[in-house]
Amino acid sequence: MHIDAKAIRVVLGIIMVSGLPVAPSLHVAIAAASPRVDALDALRSSARAGDATAQFRLGLAYEHGFGVARSMTRAAFWYSKSAAQGDAAAECNLGTLFSGGLGVRRDDKRAAILYRRAALQGNVAAEYNLGMCYVRGKGVASDRKLGFTWLERAASGGYSRAQNSLGVLYQSGCGGRKNYEKAAAWFRRAALKGNSAAEVNLGFLYEIGCGLRRDYAKAAAWYRLAAIQNFASGEYNLGLLYEHGFGVPRDYGRAMAWLRRAARGGVTRAMTSIGLLYYRGLGVQKSLARAKAWFEKAAKAGDPRAKQELIKCRAGPATQK
Repeated sequence: MHIDAKAIRVVLGIIMVSGLPVAPSLHVAIAAASPRVDALDALRSSARAGDATAQFRLGLAYEHGFGVARSMTRAAFWYSKSAAQGDAAAECNLGTLFSGGLGVRRDDKRAAILYRRAALQGNVAAEYNLGMCYVRGKGVASDRKLGFTWLERAASGGYSRAQNSLGVLYQSGCGGRKNYEKAAAWFRRAALKGNSAAEVNLGFLYEIGCGLRRDYAKAAAWYRLAAIQNFASGEYNLGLLYEHGFGVPRDYGRAMAWLRRAARGGVTRAMTSIGLLYYRGLGVQKSLARAKAWFEKAAKAGDPRAKQELIKCRAGPATQK
């Protein structure tokens, strides 16, 4: 389906000026588009006149390059203007810039302060960020109990990143004993919202049978949902299931296809797995040379198994191709 870039620019311009809610997926779809010049001019005029909402939206435009040259410095400037008037979204986004040192000097304490101000206004993203600050001891004294409290507030408000993070914390036993049942419950809530990380995490619990009855077919289904969103770990895990025939018919061709996608996404273990398929001649013509190339790539990226396989590969027949 062809998408008219001009139409996208018009829609974005209207949204930015009118204040209509924008879904995260739409932000991704329009990241390369620009609003109409008149809409952007109106936004600038309102921002300069002191409108806090317009200042926030102009900061958002500079942060993501919506209709303007991307500039974290200018984003921080306009977020600061809006945050000074108590705009919770601006406080949260400005906190993120301070946390990452984007357009401003990194300042974890100031980031935490901004997150708290926004969180106290009920901003779920800020509740999540503040919760993670306490869990990690970043900008504040480490306090896992308080961190859980803020994360649960954000999760209860429907914020999928918080729901997934709670699942991770329950799975790892951070702050207490491991609880796979609670982890699975939080992963499911986030996965049902389309959170790719949660889809993979839920699939993994189905694969290993922790907190849920082992079900490779359901694991494959959840991995697939993440994989079709180009989430690299979902692509990798789905590729392994195809390689071994768990939950799906064994298919080395499909395994290779998903593993290649995962490797392009930076999953080093996928590079090693591709090397093994070439080394063993599974679904592809056996090739020591190609296996070696993939092992070297994975080893350079830091995968320990690739280093071991590379030693075996180098010890193989010199004439093997």
